[in-house]
This record gives sequence, C-alpha cells and structure tokens, in this order.
Amino acid sequence: MPKAPASSSSSRQSGSEGKLLKLCYNDRRVVIPRPKSYKDAITATVKHFGRSSEDWTLKTKDLEICDGDLVEIHDDSWDIVREELRTIELFEATAPPLRWVTSIRTPTSRPTTPCSGDRLSIRVVGADGWEIFFKMRPSSSIKQLRRAIAAKIGKEVDDIVLRYDGSRLSDTDTFVNLGVENDDVIEWILDQIGGKPVIYLYAPKELRARVKLSLVPSWQFSALYPVVPVHSGEQGQSLEWDVSTREDGSLFDHDSKADIAYLYWEARTNFSTLPSPPPSPHIGVSSAYFDPLSADLANEDSVLLYVEKNLTGYLDKALQVLGLHVEARTSFITYWLPSFLKHKYVALRFVNQAAYECAAPLDIVPRPDVVTRVFMLFKGVSETNLSKWESASQRALEGVARWRDIVGVDLAKGNDKSLFRVLEWGGMEVLK
Repeated sequence: MPKAPASSSSSRQSGSEGKLLKLCYNDRRVVIPRPKSYKDAITATVKHFGRSSEDWTLKTKDLEICDGDLVEIHDDSWDIVREELRTIELFEATAPPLRWVTSIRTPTSRPTTPCSGDRLSIRVVGADGWEIFFKMRPSSSIKQLRRAIAAKIGKEVDDIVLRYDGSRLSDTDTFVNLGVENDDVIEWILDQIGGKPVIYLYAPKELRARVKLSLVPSWQFSALYPVVPVHSGEQGQSLEWDVSTREDGSLFDHDSKADIAYLYWEARTNFSTLPSPPPSPHIGVSSAYFDPLSADLANEDSVLLYVEKNLTGYLDKALQVLGLHVEARTSFITYWLPSFLKHKYVALRFVNQAAYECAAPLDIVPRPDVVTRVFMLFKGVSETNLSKWESASQRALEGVARWRDIVGVDLAKGNDKSLFRVLEWGGMEVLK
C-alpha cells in the first residue's frame, strides 16, 4: 500500500494544543490562546510582559522556511503563518536580545562558559561578591544589561552603576566597542546619592558670608542651588557661595541676585575612586568614621523602625534633640518619606559631625559661633533579616537622646539667637 502523506504542522496541532501559543521572554514562559491577528499577539505581550507595544519584536523558528533560525514575524505575514506557530520568542525592538543564563552564584562556583555562536558569556559581579551570568550579543548595549540586572535583583535601573576595568560604563557603550571578551567580569554597584543637604545661616544682624563647601573624591556634586562654578582637583571638588544673612533667617545670593531660604547641594558617590580605609579597624568604627563609598549601617550602631508605625514620630523627636527647628524637621521628614515608604522596616543612624566634616568640609567666613551638621544614613531591612537587628530594635525603644552625643551637638549654642549659627541637614540611603 502507498504510504500516507506526511502530516503538515497545522494538522499535527489538534485539540487544545492547536488553540494555544507559547510566548517566551528571557526565563519566562506563558501559554496564551492563539491570537487571531498580529495586533492581538502584540496586545498579549504587553499584557503579560509589560512595556508598550512598540517595544516588542516577535520571532519564531517553527516555520520550515526558517531552517532552525529565529526569524522575525511581521504583520503582513501573520495570517499566513498563524496556524503553524507553536512558540514565539519576544525581543526588545529597540535593542538586540539578551538572556540571563543562570541564577546567582558565588565566585567560588564560577563555571567556565564558552562563547556560544554570536553570544558572549558575561559575568556580572555584585558588590556583595555574588555573580549573575548572562549571554549577550556583542552589539548589546550597557543600558540593556543594566535593565536586566535591575529586573533580576528587584532594584531601580537608575540605581545601578556598571564598571569594566575600573571605568564607569555609559548606557551607549556596547560590548564590542568596549572590547569585552568571553567570561570577562563587569562589576555592578548601586549608585548612592547624598540627598538634599541644605544649609541655613542665622545671624543676630545682617552680615555677608562666603560659604565654601568641599567634597572628598568619593563624592561628586550632582545638583546645586544657587548654581555656582564647581572646581575639581586632586583633593576632590569644591564650590563657594557669596550670601548675606537677613534678620528673618532668609539669605540673599549675590551671584544670582536672588532671595533664598537656604543653600542646597546634592552629591553622587564617585566609583572611579576607591574608598579610604578607616583610621583603625576597631568595632563600631562606622559611627566614628564616614566615607560615602563604604558607608553602611549595622545592628550595633543603628535603630530599627517599623515605617508605618513609629518611624516619623521617632525621627521628629530625634531631629528636635539634634537642634532642627520645626520647618527643618518637617522638610527633612517629607523629603525622605517617599524613600522610607518603599520599605516596611528601616534601619537608620546619624553620623558624627566631625567624621562627616572630613567627607564634606565646610569653611565659612566670617567664622560662625556654632555649626550643627546633621546627616542621616538609612537602609531598608527585609522581614527575613529582622532577627539580625534585635539590638537595633531594642535601641529604638530607648529614646532619642543618644543621638545628641553621637552627632556632637551643642544644643544651647545652637538655640542662642545672639550667635552666628549654621545648621545643615541631609542624608543618604545605603543601597548595599
């Protein structure tokens, strides 16, 4: 008897299988009802994988004509190929595809991953020593890699800084342009910002003052008001404001000819430098030494607060003990509140102002009678790690008076309106 003709791919798809389609993107697989139109297929990708419809390119290797290659599917061919499709692989339309290959590993378990075709095996090493392995096209951009890392670790893309051979990478860089080879290491670091330090100047009578602010190389200015020239040197960056005090506490800036409430600055950590080592490796050194790159919090030097229950109340009392007036306390809390609300639990501490002064020297002429510089560090703490913060939790119940001695505040002078007083507040979220 003659052999029966081979079944076509469409005839093989029977029952429920012929009504379904598998969408694949990176390590996700979603089975959906077979879309009737190309527009319906794009709508399904947006529903299940997010982003806008313009971000997606659909590819398949199911068709005989593909010869095993991934081939892009266009709107004008959808009706012809629709019934033969079983799997569609999704790629970002604006950039070459990427995929992470393995889950997090420690450096000691590093595999040897040979280059596969036109893909590079990239080792991304985190600040805490773990690694993620990716396979990427040489033409892929650093922006793509940053997005993939953010998705993998649950962080914001803008918080991630990448370095290769000690240099910070730009989003427009590609692996081929950088000369990245198979199994090369790219470091990722979470960018940290010294957020909204503001400086108030109060004098018993109007006076003109020159305010010079310098930064160690670990920091670089990212925002200023009023805007003034920033000078860079081997010792770091510096700037100078020329202002006059007013009896009502406001200031007049002589460069911009503007009336202002305070001086404002912001800085980003500079990962092209290495953090300076602490003066000595003794326990608790973090409360007596501050470097923006190595700053952290520990169970021994912080308080742990439940954000929705007691954080704002505790913080208001602590800032009052540190000499901040009502407007400063309100501005401080409302500025940082959105960052606090991203977490359920937060550890925080205030930096000794003498240690902080070493990282951001402040030189004012004429010399003030008293300078109070309040700088807070905080970080989110997950519920799974609460057992590691028991001392910090207990410390939060013991009141706020301890911070006055730790920061080094002279509250009597700070409240004496007959003196030339300077008050600064700021903070930084530690993303380690």
